[in-house]
Amino acid sequence: MANKSYTESNLGTGSSATNAVGQTSFGPFTFDYINTGDIKFAVKVSGTWKFVTVASVNTTTKIITLSAAPSAGPTSASASDTFRIYRATTMDPLVDFQGGSRISEADLDNAYRQGLFAAQEVAEDANTSGGSGTTTLNTNSVQLVHMTDNSVDTPELVDDSVTADKIDNGAVGAAALASTLDLSGKSVTLQNGEISAAELASTLDLSGKTLTLPTKGGEVLECIQGICDGSLVNKASGGTYTLPTIKDGGGTPVVQETTDSFVDVTGSVFAYTPPTDASRISYEFSFLLAPKAVGAWDSGFQQYSSAVLAHFKFFLDSDEVTTARFSAGTAHFYGGRVHFKWVFTRGGQGSKTTDTSTGYMQNTSEWNSLRTMKLQVKRYGTTNEGNADSRPAKLHKNFWFDDNAYNSEATDICYPTLTIIATK
Repeated sequence: MANKSYTESNLGTGSSATNAVGQTSFGPFTFDYINTGDIKFAVKVSGTWKFVTVASVNTTTKIITLSAAPSAGPTSASASDTFRIYRATTMDPLVDFQGGSRISEADLDNAYRQGLFAAQEVAEDANTSGGSGTTTLNTNSVQLVHMTDNSVDTPELVDDSVTADKIDNGAVGAAALASTLDLSGKSVTLQNGEISAAELASTLDLSGKTLTLPTKGGEVLECIQGICDGSLVNKASGGTYTLPTIKDGGGTPVVQETTDSFVDVTGSVFAYTPPTDASRISYEFSFLLAPKAVGAWDSGFQQYSSAVLAHFKFFLDSDEVTTARFSAGTAHFYGGRVHFKWVFTRGGQGSKTTDTSTGYMQNTSEWNSLRTMKLQVKRYGTTNEGNADSRPAKLHKNFWFDDNAYNSEATDICYPTLTIIATK
């Protein structure tokens, strides 16, 4: 059954044929009307009706001519979009009946047809502006009791038709949200303390997503730490780092003896990429330093000679941080842990320029991929006051422990530890 208040079809292609997207002639329409001024035209673009003014109506062919083609101006329609020629009968009285006057058939017909046409338009939703006939909806004209679930769907809502001040706090709950909330390309800002741990679901599934929370200056962005045994440590950005190790290929811990040349301290070599917004990278290495052997009895000091002296350098790749140099040991040294810490600065600090001697980098781009931090060590010498082999040091193993006898070397392996902390 044909619609009694509008004619609807899809736009065609081309610029000359009737009902084509690039021209202005549309029809023929099939509905009856009272005045040609009641005949309107609209095209639905992406679910929203766009209106074009009707310039003229051919009452014989029932072809209308538009003031502009639907593809021009703000309409921006394309082939396959829906167009509608419709009737919006005026609600102004067409006939004013007077007492004692003669009633003509034409007046009765017009009055009847006006009511009939308006009823048809309401029933068929021909008036795309939303009113019955030509009037639009005013504030509170549609009450909640007259609306059923899902009666207002996407095509009935224009952009920005629901604003924030129309939504009460708590009005949109979990049931009103889609099962997947896609916030790609969006920013979510939460006030301090607005969501507590108790208000979060017991399981927050962010698989395949990245959740970025605001950070403050000095806040820890990543902490990599452990004993230097080759174990794995999780990265803050995903994946793992492998900690350095003092073990050999067979899994046995190896004691390192110092020599006359600087060599890498085993367990201290670590390649690291800091988080993008890190401004400080702290390197901390703790290791045991002990004598290689104990010398002869020193009658003057009434103790065994055990002088140990080792020198250390610190590097970032091949650049030595010269201000981090240090020596460790004493004239009578029986072993102890050495704790070394250095903090790199990454990012602008006013007019200060990059300085490898302090580990300062003016630009974050100077450390945005793997760079290697490490200590190097050499012994001071092989003799001390004539006692052969008394100054050389060894790392990662005690010499004396728990009152073991003179020149009876302890067997304790002491693993070094490594801690890397990146802060905002």
